[in-house]
Amino acid sequence: MQRGPTGSYETSTTAGEAVRAFVPHPLPPWPPLDLSPDHQRLLERATLALGRLDSITLLLPDPHIFLYGYVRREALLSSQIEGTQSSFSDLLLFELEEVPGAPLDRVRREGDWEQWLAFFLTGVEQTAVGAVQTARRLVELFAKDGERIHTLGRGAGSALRTFRALCERPLLAVREIERRTGLSYPTAAKAVAAPERLGIVAEITGRRRNRIYAYRHHLDILSEGAEPL
Repeated sequence: MQRGPTGSYETSTTAGEAVRAFVPHPLPPWPPLDLSPDHQRLLERATLALGRLDSITLLLPDPHIFLYGYVRREALLSSQIEGTQSSFSDLLLFELEEVPGAPLDRVRREGDWEQWLAFFLTGVEQTAVGAVQTARRLVELFAKDGERIHTLGRGAGSALRTFRALCERPLLAVREIERRTGLSYPTAAKAVAAPERLGIVAEITGRRRNRIYAYRHHLDILSEGAEPL
C-alpha cells in the first residue's frame, strides 16, 4: 500500500557544513497496516526461527562466546553492502590493535510499510536460522577440539584455559591470552603452543615477539558468507 512520504528531509548546519537528515512522521502509519495472510505466515516463521535460536543457547557453555563473533559477522555483512571490503579477520585484528576509529528507502518515499514488513520478517527468519546452524557447528567444534586438548595429560589445564579464551575470541595475542586467563606471560605462551601443535590454532604473524594466534576453524565458520566481494 502506498501512503505517500513517511517523513521529510530537513537540512541543518553543523560546524559550517550542511547536514541533510530524514525526519519520520509519528507512528503508527495511516491507513493502518494491512496484515495479509502472507504477512501472518512470515511473522509465524520469524517467531519460530527466533524460538529455535533462543533454545540453541542452552547448548552453549557461554552464549556470549557465540554472540561476540556472530554480532561482528552481521555487522561486517552490513558494511560490505555499503562497499567496505574487509574480512572477518581484518575486523578482529582492528579490534585487537584497539584502533579508534533497500525497501527501509521505499518506505520513506511511498509509505509502503507492508513491503518493508515482509522484508524485515524475512531477514529475521533467515538470520535466526543461520545463527542456529552456526551455533550448532561451533558447539560441535569446541567439543571436538576440547577433547583433543584433554588428551595432553599434564599441562592440559593451562592449555584448556587458553583454548577457552580462543573460543571466546578466535584471534588473540599472547598478552591478551595472559589477561583473559590469569596465567603468567611465559605460561600463556607455553600453553598456547599445545593447541598449536595439535593444529587447532596457528600463529599468524611469523614474529618472535608480540605473536598473534588464530583459531582457524572457528574463524572459518564465522567467515562463511562474509568474505569481501
